[in-house]
Amino acid sequence: MVMPNHAWAWSSIIALPVLMLVTTTAMPQIGGAGSLVEIQPGAAANASMTNRNGTQYIEGELLVRYRAGTESYRQQQSLALAGVRKAERPGRRGYRHVILQPGQSVERAMQTLAVDPSVAHVQPNYVYRTSRATSDPMFEQQWGLDNVGQLIRDGSYSTNNPGVPGNDIDATGAWELISDCSDVVVAVIDTGVNYTHADLAANMWDGGAQWPNHGYDFFDGDNDPMPEGGGEDHGTHVAGVIGAVGNNGEGITGVCQQASIMSVRVLGPDGSGTTLSISLGVDFAVDNGASVLNMSLGGVPEFDQVLSDSIDGAGRADVLVVVAAGNSGLTLDSTNREYPCSFTHENLLCVAALDQAYELAHFSNRGESVVHVGAPGTNTLSAMGGRSIAEPLTGGWSMSTDGDWELTSCQGSRLLTNPSDWCAGGTYANDADDRVWKTHSLPANGLAASARFSTSFSLHEGNDYFRLAGSTDTGDPFINGIPLAEATGHTSTFQQVTVGLGPAGCASGDCTFGFQLESGSPVTGDGIAVRDMSIETLEHGSTSYQTLNGTSMASPHAAGVAALVRAFNPDFTALDTRNALIGGGRNVAALDRETTSGRAVDAGSALMWLDPPSAPRVRLR
Repeated sequence: MVMPNHAWAWSSIIALPVLMLVTTTAMPQIGGAGSLVEIQPGAAANASMTNRNGTQYIEGELLVRYRAGTESYRQQQSLALAGVRKAERPGRRGYRHVILQPGQSVERAMQTLAVDPSVAHVQPNYVYRTSRATSDPMFEQQWGLDNVGQLIRDGSYSTNNPGVPGNDIDATGAWELISDCSDVVVAVIDTGVNYTHADLAANMWDGGAQWPNHGYDFFDGDNDPMPEGGGEDHGTHVAGVIGAVGNNGEGITGVCQQASIMSVRVLGPDGSGTTLSISLGVDFAVDNGASVLNMSLGGVPEFDQVLSDSIDGAGRADVLVVVAAGNSGLTLDSTNREYPCSFTHENLLCVAALDQAYELAHFSNRGESVVHVGAPGTNTLSAMGGRSIAEPLTGGWSMSTDGDWELTSCQGSRLLTNPSDWCAGGTYANDADDRVWKTHSLPANGLAASARFSTSFSLHEGNDYFRLAGSTDTGDPFINGIPLAEATGHTSTFQQVTVGLGPAGCASGDCTFGFQLESGSPVTGDGIAVRDMSIETLEHGSTSYQTLNGTSMASPHAAGVAALVRAFNPDFTALDTRNALIGGGRNVAALDRETTSGRAVDAGSALMWLDPPSAPRVRLR
């Protein structure tokens, strides 16, 4: 199986990565990134302030204009009364730029000057920011695009958070030249993309009447690549890094603020896919006009001729394929291989993950002869298909009269256990039928939902069972609901599990989900423990965002820059674009002898790469 290259763990029952909900608080923003007005030498080192309307200004400074004919001595008296230390006329408009005495506030000085009949106008010295950045309220958390040393809230990768200012792909510099990649189709070869997401809908590929849902689903074999259940967020997150809509006042921005994202679903709800589904997806993207493919997947150590042929076909059609290096922490060479990164096609670019200080992420693969460049891949904020509704195991569960389930704490975790003395090494009863369930309220715009939790169990294999069931009723789901999964035997550690609630009819409204331990006799085992319970949703018009880690996040940063380059230089071939990303990269010490180039992708420099374009090619379809 081929798995997405993010730093999640995968499990055995109906395995999906466990995600932690990220609640992102929007910060006041005026137009985008920029610098405060420099205070003249000798003036107080004043900071920017924000008024009650959210507008920023320089504390300790005002702009004042007096009425025509006001004598100079009268102006001096007025300014002294307001607590002004210094005043200058910087231009020909008649305004005075005044610096207040230390401790004198802008508000108090304005009140004094506003009642002076000789004053025609007084205002703060407002802070403006470059209009080439973005009005998206969560942009200040996207360190990979603009690293100012910010702390990434709820970032799960703690190393170098906050990081080092300037360690980013220089998206703001590139946007001074181009931010619209909509002429370049970028295919996300991945799990499905929630193409209704508020920050993606306007940037999805227009497939016309033939492909009305912006792509194709090679996992299910239909023309709707929408994710299948809650928690299938990988493709949506990748798409957001590449091309979330910029300057729309919503959430985040992609590397491309305007884009054309083609969704090609080749991985299923558990994050795995096959050679066949992926190779068919690559061929579809090439045949339908994609110029850049992003493949944040991998993990196969054996050479795959069929997939190699598809990537080779993409090269003949002048399509650049950007792939993730993988999250095994390996040095890829002639002995250690992970495909597709280990392929040697000239139209393939393999990307390692860097953290906020541009150190190589501890999970990232590297390889001096295999991996080409690095890009931001930790604490990456992007779009999600729905929300994570946390349901901590702290109460509110109902259970059958004879149930032996208990909410307990051991080893710092809150657990739902059977038997009740699981933490102390107890064993469950023979001939048991113990059930526990809870009713959850799902959002009205829900399209699908999944239950996610971690579990450890030890049961008499083939005799005793751990079962899951769901229902749209509020009663016992093992009576009125639908069986969803079962397991027997044992796990060596806590396993992360996601179970789709679709078979039970759960997408919106009330949904009841529960666990059952059914045992025979005479043998018993250690029993069952459950922790970290949540409901993951897929929502129409989702406005959810989350930070994730992995080379899966590094690859779309590079793919977005590739789209910028191809849009800015329409004559560039796939090879020219690859050369621009490598040759125009920034030298990074942590990548020296860990990648072929020792460089990290830099959007601004890639756009200005001066290597002459290759001979024009005919695009084969």
